[in-house]
Amino acid sequence: MLATTSSAAPPSPAAAAAAPRLLDQVRAAARARHYSPLTEQVFVSWIRRYVLFHDKRHPAQMAEPEVVRFLSHLAVEQHVSPSLQSQARAALVFLYRHVLHQPLGSLDGVVRAQRREPPMRPRRRPSGPSQSPASSPGR
Repeated sequence: MLATTSSAAPPSPAAAAAAPRLLDQVRAAARARHYSPLTEQVFVSWIRRYVLFHDKRHPAQMAEPEVVRFLSHLAVEQHVSPSLQSQARAALVFLYRHVLHQPLGSLDGVVRAQRREPPMRPRRRPSGPSQSPASSPGR
């Protein structure tokens, strides 16, 4: 009887070096779509934060629940603005759709970031001469 073994040997260092890293793949996909350099940089930054938030797990091993948890964390714990949460969402949708080719679902259940109300300012009182009727020069 022959023993069959599945030789799932780890890739050699040369083969691992030849495969582009995740963030390099994100940069290449953004450049192929003619995204601005600033958009590319922001997407890479958000994707890096997402990976670090999940203890350096590869995004291919994660899916919609992890994305929802990260975006909700931004709103609840980090208190980011709605526009920043939207940037992070766009970066992760880009990652899963164009780099990993695993489109995300609707991302229901994300706690949305709340717009902060500006602090109340006291009303300004008009400065200058008083306009009381008794002191008006026409009478």
